[in-house]
Amino acid sequence: EASQSLIAASDLQQLVRLSATDGLRLVNEVTLPHPLVGPLVTVGDQVAGVQATSAGDILQWFDAMSLQAGASRELPGRLVAGPYATAAGCLVQTDGRLTMISDQGDVRWSIPFAPSMLLGPPLESDGKLIVGTRTGQVVVIQGEDGQVVGTHDVGQTLSSPPLLAGASLLVGSDEGAVLAIPLPKSVQEPPQ
Repeated sequence: EASQSLIAASDLQQLVRLSATDGLRLVNEVTLPHPLVGPLVTVGDQVAGVQATSAGDILQWFDAMSLQAGASRELPGRLVAGPYATAAGCLVQTDGRLTMISDQGDVRWSIPFAPSMLLGPPLESDGKLIVGTRTGQVVVIQGEDGQVVGTHDVGQTLSSPPLLAGASLLVGSDEGAVLAIPLPKSVQEPPQ
């Protein structure tokens, strides 16, 4: 039944699970103590979202069937982008940091990162995460430990996340062009 359901959040601080079998029908709902900001993501049999509180933002995990709250983790700043589901958990960008959080709520790694918004979910390839920022940085990060292993400054504003094309990456620019760049293999400048 989980594959035939939809989980959504409302602006009334409600998290709902709807069945998509024979039309939409409400299966269950929970009231959240704080509003959700950003998207909901599914990782395994859990759903994660960021709740905005007066003290700061929190990544909150929910059981995908019962919608009951599970693990949570205070974020190291306010949400800029994410959460994004990855093989290792959830990637979250806050003001000045990029953080990987496991589905048990443990911080796997957290690194300083440019405040420029990520363009979308990371591209995962060979244990690495490849991300693009609005201001034109493409950054390659070891998924296991967060080590930055490559950067490339495209030199213009980007509008789409990187796509792998052989040994190159394709990125969309704000000017409507699709740019082919080499896969960054060295750190040219820190992404800050």
